[in-house]
Amino acid sequence: MKFNYHIIILLLLIVRLFTPSTAKASQNYINNLYPSDNDEFETLMEKIRKDFAQNPLIDEFLHKYDTAKGCFTDVDYSRRDRTNWEPLTHIDRLYDFAFAYTNPQNTYYQNEDIYNKIVKGLEYWYERNPNCNNWWYNQIAEPQKIGILLIQMRVGKKQIPAELETKTLQRIRKEGGDPVKWTGANRTDIALHWIYRSCLEKNEADLETALANAYSPIEYTVKEGFQHDNSYFQHGVQLYIGGYGDEILKGTTQVAMYTQGTKYALSTEKIQKQVHAPNLLSGHTRKIYAFRCTGQRHKPERYHRQKRHRPICRTYGGSRSGTY
Repeated sequence: MKFNYHIIILLLLIVRLFTPSTAKASQNYINNLYPSDNDEFETLMEKIRKDFAQNPLIDEFLHKYDTAKGCFTDVDYSRRDRTNWEPLTHIDRLYDFAFAYTNPQNTYYQNEDIYNKIVKGLEYWYERNPNCNNWWYNQIAEPQKIGILLIQMRVGKKQIPAELETKTLQRIRKEGGDPVKWTGANRTDIALHWIYRSCLEKNEADLETALANAYSPIEYTVKEGFQHDNSYFQHGVQLYIGGYGDEILKGTTQVAMYTQGTKYALSTEKIQKQVHAPNLLSGHTRKIYAFRCTGQRHKPERYHRQKRHRPICRTYGGSRSGTY
């Protein structure tokens, strides 16, 4: 259901952008409403916060937290497993702590002890610097979660100390990957945490790079990405229609929703450069929708690819965690 929601939103955004009167009115509204770059960064962060808003239950993890060290006693931080990487549990829990601390409906709203646990936990993570043998955790899962956590804490009663936030963001920039070096859904996923970091740093150059890379995979190619028959390749010539294809559309939808109403919004001109993007999205989503709603696979037109390369076909994709 969440997948279908993202697709509907993205298609509605595209339709609105192709309406001349709407596009002109939107641009005038943007110019009047957001006169400075700083306002744009804050607007984007507010939309990101709304997208991930939650009211978590954290009591279960509090008694596992070592207050002196800033770590969790049930987590083995030395593990480097390529799947189900255990140390990421640390960030997942701090992430929930951040939302508990900043949500007025939560028992721990503005709780000083929770704030101290978040700060101490981030310090521990920075000093320990756990690393996984699967690049996906190091360059996508971890930096995305930390970026959202830091954006959420900006609205807390007390924010993350500037020195800690700065060095954390600098490490993400250095070790979190470059979207330009990747293709397809991996490029979009890395671009997302570039957006988070750029907003926190008010770095317009990196934000523009991130946005350009977030949208660039929505085009036809004979390499990794959307094929001309509307199938989707990732990891070479493997068919990943419902896995990575799903992921890339969700990521692009997120960015489109964040930037709508700002000067960074996806313009009509940009869409037209994306090789008939509306037709691409329509064809791709029709195939996925047909399978997910009716159970009937939409057969790809080019079977010779399958016979020649024997790709793994994951028409119904699940979680991408641990892929490599």
